[in-house]
Amino acid sequence: NFLAFERNIEINKTIERSSFIYPRKFLNPTKPLSSLELIENVENNKFILIIDVLGSGKSRALENIYEEIVDQNVNKEFWVSFISLEGNENILFSESPSYEVKIHELLGITSTFEKFAFEKFLKSSKVILLIDGIDHISSFVIHNLFLLIKNFDFHQIFLTSRFNLEILITNELESCEVFTLAPLDREEKLNYLNSVQNNKVVTEITFKNLSMIDPLEYFAF
Repeated sequence: NFLAFERNIEINKTIERSSFIYPRKFLNPTKPLSSLELIENVENNKFILIIDVLGSGKSRALENIYEEIVDQNVNKEFWVSFISLEGNENILFSESPSYEVKIHELLGITSTFEKFAFEKFLKSSKVILLIDGIDHISSFVIHNLFLLIKNFDFHQIFLTSRFNLEILITNELESCEVFTLAPLDREEKLNYLNSVQNNKVVTEITFKNLSMIDPLEYFAF
């Protein structure tokens, strides 16, 4: 038996989390879904894209999904990794000798045992990646990222980006299901702004399917 390493790569949790909780719900065209229900609802989808405007909370939302997956991974069936692309562009830009080297560098896998265990999970298609901030890297590096993703048989990949890359990502990644953050009502906006002002962040967020949202609603305070 091999251990699954739930590696948390460069998540900058420098702001204290708030006790103010948003309802963690995802919306599809038929009914609202909790984060756990969303994970179950997309279990047959290899690629899930969380897309929205700058500063809308995509990174924190992806962290929520990561935490939910880790909580469900009690038997260590999967290797689960959260990757922040911001600041890691050089790994994908560099001319590493192989895709194996690149994926090890990107996930921060350094020891011989970690590499051996990771390969076992990878060969069994038991690796889940949560990749944050595709919109923070150049088009050349995005191309290299897609080549890397397609070179391995990952179980599932969650990604975040802004709206401008939606077509590029969904064209590159077949059967990619797209979700976006639901707009906050006035009270939620005020509570959120108060929490940010107090150097805190929310721990829960609401989702809505891309086909049901107008991004301009975010600016209607």
